[in-house]
Amino acid sequence: KSYSVELPLKPSKLRIATERYRLKKLLPNGRLENLIHMPVMTEPEVVDLAIFLSKLTNLCGLIGDEYVPLGKLAALKTFHLACTYGINSYIALSIAQYAISYRHSGKFDKAFSTASIAAEMLNRFSPQPGDVRAKVLMIIHSALMSLKKPLQDSLEPFLESYRIGIRTGDVDAALTAAMGYGYNYILVGYPLAALADDIKGYALESRQFGLSASLQAQFVIILQTVLNLQGKSDCTTYLKGDAMDQEKFLQNAVEGKGQSMTCRDICIFRLMLACIFRSPKVQIEMLDNLATFPSFNPALARMHLWQVFAGIAAFQLYHRTKENKYSSIGSKSVDYFKEATSHGSLNAYPLLLVLVASKSPSKESFDEAIKVCSRSGLVNFQAVMNESAALYFIEQKDEEMASYYLKKAVGLYQDWGAVGKAKDLVGHWGELIDERQKIGVVPRRMLQQQPSSSRHRNHTTSATSSIKKVEFDAQELSGSFKGQQPLSTTERTNTISLSDSSVFSRKILEEDELLLDHEQFTSHWDSGETHEITEVIGPVS
Repeated sequence: KSYSVELPLKPSKLRIATERYRLKKLLPNGRLENLIHMPVMTEPEVVDLAIFLSKLTNLCGLIGDEYVPLGKLAALKTFHLACTYGINSYIALSIAQYAISYRHSGKFDKAFSTASIAAEMLNRFSPQPGDVRAKVLMIIHSALMSLKKPLQDSLEPFLESYRIGIRTGDVDAALTAAMGYGYNYILVGYPLAALADDIKGYALESRQFGLSASLQAQFVIILQTVLNLQGKSDCTTYLKGDAMDQEKFLQNAVEGKGQSMTCRDICIFRLMLACIFRSPKVQIEMLDNLATFPSFNPALARMHLWQVFAGIAAFQLYHRTKENKYSSIGSKSVDYFKEATSHGSLNAYPLLLVLVASKSPSKESFDEAIKVCSRSGLVNFQAVMNESAALYFIEQKDEEMASYYLKKAVGLYQDWGAVGKAKDLVGHWGELIDERQKIGVVPRRMLQQQPSSSRHRNHTTSATSSIKKVEFDAQELSGSFKGQQPLSTTERTNTISLSDSSVFSRKILEEDELLLDHEQFTSHWDSGETHEITEVIGPVS
């Protein structure tokens, strides 16, 4: 009312369509990206209105699906102002949230292109106290840019958002970006020891700045998960140790809606631990708990982590119990990654193959998943797939093949930093693992070559009879690997200044045996040849 702007709480689709039609007539050449070149907004009253509408757009994107239409209308009103009075960083915030609404409705290409407009508009403005540059960077890299680009590419922008937020006073955005950094980092399988150091620093700062208990919880959840994987906790799938005790934490530290969100994230990480440490009981419990939460979340890394481990757990349980409900859960995860892959997601394709192998275990499906995860640098999922292949061959009573995959799994878990898991594997299957590797001194490139067992040279299982081939043309995936730089074959040490008072050093070790020749890789994808993804349909025999 103060600004004479009409905003119904629940605008109709017709109202939003009308507003969009009016906007198209106002936009230079009818295109949203042309707002980037508009002059800077200066009139104080208009600036205040733009700030109000942008904050409303952002709030609607956070509080629930029922307010998405109101957020869309508020964003369109903000764009109307920009057409007449110019732009500021708050216009970029509205564009970023409008992009998320495209993703919510399955329009991934529009979501990515709209996010790119917000990112380019930000470059018009230098960081200033009180602006939203840190928030916009955090939103587009947690929810949008990884629709097409590798998750690894968002790690540095998250740190930039953190540094800008600390410098400009937007501490909430800074530490939310740090949380996004943690999710991306653990999903892409970079060394856990470096992540633990970073997360300890973020956890300390979140307490010092007095942030909400639910945001503080994110750092201790990630840190305790890392400690469990490292073997620095008496627990494997329960978050209890030096960083937190999940039961006491939920009782004493987090209340209200934040408690529900914290419980969801605890369940996601416990589900991951249950898949890695092979605990069917915890898998069942976590799948049941997560079924009570909304399936859509703006943070892509959180969604990928949730969906891939929900799929792995569901297929493992299906093979054990033959209960159709687990097959259904797993198939939904397959559909999630298949849709993302069809829109050009570089991150979804290897995870899709992980689920295909989990649903239809065979030497071919495991080898394909391992190969693609290797090309993508996903040491964590390489380890999980090698372990799954080993257990498959143990069931087939082929100790030679089982031993080969077990040795690879132990080496990869050690490379990731999951020493606790590596020791767990050795404890269960020590007789199948090289004695030298038990103490972790044999790098995986020194392990024996894959045995050429005649039983499995042309291995085919009964499951493959229920498989159909789903083809994807490499050039149709708009996110080709052209823009992705090859991983370094040397040890590189990056020291990243996280704030004026905290500097952490990380070492990223990458083994050259897992790296694909970059020229060969790009020419392979540029050739336009057809790639096949194996999808199981119907029950697995």
